[in-house]
Amino acid sequence: MVWLPFCCFLLVGEDRARDHPGDCPAERPAGAAPLGREASILTAQQIASLDLSGVDWAVLSACNTGNGELHDGEGVLGLERAFRVAGARSVVVTLWPVDDDVTRRFMHELYAQRLGRHASAADAVWNSAHMLLLERRAAGKSTHPWYWAGFVGSGGWE
Repeated sequence: MVWLPFCCFLLVGEDRARDHPGDCPAERPAGAAPLGREASILTAQQIASLDLSGVDWAVLSACNTGNGELHDGEGVLGLERAFRVAGARSVVVTLWPVDDDVTRRFMHELYAQRLGRHASAADAVWNSAHMLLLERRAAGKSTHPWYWAGFVGSGGWE
């Protein structure tokens, strides 16, 4: 089973024109110069052209990774679709700017469910979101869906 965690910033539509570093500093060796703008941006079109047929699960945990451009007759064209076209069997994305602490907790539980408990992809996503909801409720914190429902999955869920 091959899994692909992906660190990225999402630039959609007009946002692509903004001056954005586009690389993940945590992934660069200490002291390395930042990548140039053109070298650091991986587009949905480039992703779709890759052979990811051996990838069972791609996890895109950055903010708004489920966003894209809506095209009549096509649906939403974005990173999720690009990974699926490239061959990834299932993809986990975010629907909005997810909170850093919530993301850290969700990702920890997601991988614990999938790797440690051997849950199916669908069960791992659902159980992780449910755990966040229960933790927040027990702590007397807001149970608004913004805190626990920002992650969704698509694709094959065996």
